[in-house]
Amino acid sequence: MGRRNRTIKSEERVEARRLDQEWRTAIYARLSMENNGLEDERSLDNQIRYVEEYIQKHPSLKLVDVYVDNGFSGTNFSRAQFLRLMDDLKVGRINCIVVKDLSRFGRNYLEAGYYLEKIFPFLNIRFIAINDNYDSMDETKKDSLIVPIKNLVNDIYSKDLSRKISGTMRMKEKKGEIWYGVPAYGYWRKPDQPFRMETDEETAPYIRLMFQWTLSGMSYAEIAFRLNQLQAITPTMRLAQRGHYKEESARLHTTWAVTSVKTILHNPVYMGDTIYNRSYQCVRDGTAHAKRPRDQWFVIPKTHEALVSRKDFEKVAQLLDKRNEAQAKKIKNNAEVRATSPDVLSGLFYCADCGRKMFYYRDIRKGKVKFCNYYCSGYRYGTREVSKCEKIEIPDRLVRLLVLDQIRLQIQAGCRVMELKRLAAKSDKVTAQKNVLQERVNALNQKMVALSAKRHRLYEDFADGVLTEEDYKEIKSKYDGNFNRVSSELLTTEKQLTALQNIEKPDRDFQALVNRVGNAERLSYELAHEMIERIEFGQEKVLHITFRHHDWVQELLEMEGKI
Repeated sequence: MGRRNRTIKSEERVEARRLDQEWRTAIYARLSMENNGLEDERSLDNQIRYVEEYIQKHPSLKLVDVYVDNGFSGTNFSRAQFLRLMDDLKVGRINCIVVKDLSRFGRNYLEAGYYLEKIFPFLNIRFIAINDNYDSMDETKKDSLIVPIKNLVNDIYSKDLSRKISGTMRMKEKKGEIWYGVPAYGYWRKPDQPFRMETDEETAPYIRLMFQWTLSGMSYAEIAFRLNQLQAITPTMRLAQRGHYKEESARLHTTWAVTSVKTILHNPVYMGDTIYNRSYQCVRDGTAHAKRPRDQWFVIPKTHEALVSRKDFEKVAQLLDKRNEAQAKKIKNNAEVRATSPDVLSGLFYCADCGRKMFYYRDIRKGKVKFCNYYCSGYRYGTREVSKCEKIEIPDRLVRLLVLDQIRLQIQAGCRVMELKRLAAKSDKVTAQKNVLQERVNALNQKMVALSAKRHRLYEDFADGVLTEEDYKEIKSKYDGNFNRVSSELLTTEKQLTALQNIEKPDRDFQALVNRVGNAERLSYELAHEMIERIEFGQEKVLHITFRHHDWVQELLEMEGKI
């Protein structure tokens, strides 16, 4: 084994400490929506490859994961992959972040500075920006003014770029030379003019039918039902055929729903007009997507073929407004009556056959609720021919009785399980198991202390020059392997011991649950959502209940089967 002089310079000691620590490293890459799709030196692939090459040159950096935000502004830190990275930092999975430069991390200088100067130091996170020659481990650059100045420049650049792009878009809107998103159902883009629409001859007839049916007095649900009878392709499926959705995702939307019909009948694009400024969203300052009032819309008339005459569209609009007013008035008048029969299973009850929510129907006559039933919404809202759920119906009173009975049964089973565990905790067999496990925990803790001491002495020898770097790494690898194996075994043994020790302790959470719901005489909204995760009912006429808490009935059956 090679040796060298124990004399070592102070800067070499610092480097030795860096070599001693293995950094669990993450690559973070970002491409803003303004640059999305560009294939140049700023592209995502090149960013990642550039950082990977840097990591390969630094053995102390061990790549754990890559986090990529494609199409996100640097001025807003609410990015999916960045938030995932922060979660991994907090749990200790990552303790080092490497980016190509500071602008990839963020362009909001206040928030970027807060992360670099407050959050990362608090979490003991190392941050490296390669092109900016910044490493938070380097004390000489930690308090430099260069980083905040660069963050400020990045912020100003982003705001200026956002204003220029917005101005260009407004100019194109006035000329009708831009189109956002995908064309409305019934249209498609012209191959030679992507900002112009042409009629989709396969789906346009369904648009005309929808407006004709509405003028004849049909409701949204009746129109959806007829479209499903005709097997008309849905908007999502049509987009999937054009490559805008994956086929497997589109299969979830193979039937027409009321919402799709309603959206089409309210869309003025079918008069032949192009509408801009219908909604607003500012990614730079984090403003959420919001609709604008109609008087703020920017309309360019007669930009494409109209599928509905302006006269018919306005007639449909007036008819729908009257329906909405009548429905709102009806709901307002029946509000007090409806409140006497609340849907306590709202958001919990689903059809076991098609997966749709069960619709809660109140039969209101002369200001009173006569009865309440649950229907499959596939039947209720016009998709019965597809869902095949026309017979899925169950009275509200019956559901409440059955659910409340099962909740009481769970509480009784839980109390019995607690009693059996208390009896088992006093047995000689359990006591002997606890003693064996405790002795094993003590022995493993002693091994951990001994291994830690060996690793510490090994590092001292390396820092003092007794060991070469190659010898140090080889021995350290063996020590680390032994330490990890003992640590894993200790963790498993402690869990087993804790489980046996907890048998004799009262379950405070369960006792609190018993106090809250044990003596319930009726099924309330609060009780249902406290106890139940999901309820399903199908053509087999079986009510299946999934509980939020532990299934005490199942555990009791298993325990009694072993006795």
